[in-house]
Amino acid sequence: MGLAVVLGVLLKLETLGYDGPAPLLPRAPIKDAQGADGSRVFHYDLTPAEENLTVEDLCARLGSRLERLLSAPNSALPDGPFPRRLALEVGVLADREDASFAYAWPLEFLRVLVDADIGLNVSHYLPRPGDSGGG
Repeated sequence: MGLAVVLGVLLKLETLGYDGPAPLLPRAPIKDAQGADGSRVFHYDLTPAEENLTVEDLCARLGSRLERLLSAPNSALPDGPFPRRLALEVGVLADREDASFAYAWPLEFLRVLVDADIGLNVSHYLPRPGDSGGG
C-alpha cells in the first residue's frame, strides 16, 4: 500500500457583513476577497514547513495550533453579529502507480475540527507517470 503525503493546507474563513481588518490566523491571509453576495472570504496558508508529512503527522502538528487560534477567549476570529463559516482544505498526494493508498484522520484532530465548527475538504492528487507537476 502506498504512502500519501500532504501537499498543502488552507484555512478558508467566509464571513457575511464583516468589514473589519483581516484576522491574523496567526498571520495575515494570503487572500482577502469580496464575494458577489456581500461575503468576505479570507484564505490562510497553514501548510507546515516540513515536507512529505503524512496526514497523521500533519494532524499532530496542526490540531493543537487550530485549537489555540480558534478557542475562546483568545480566538483570533472576528467577533460580532455576523455569520461565518470555516473550512480546512487539505491537498494529499499519492502515487498513482501504487494499487492503493490509505491514511487515517486521528479522532483528537477531528474533535478539534468539530469543536471549532470547521468543515474538512480533501483533494487527492494522483500524478500520471511523466507528469512534471507544472500544470
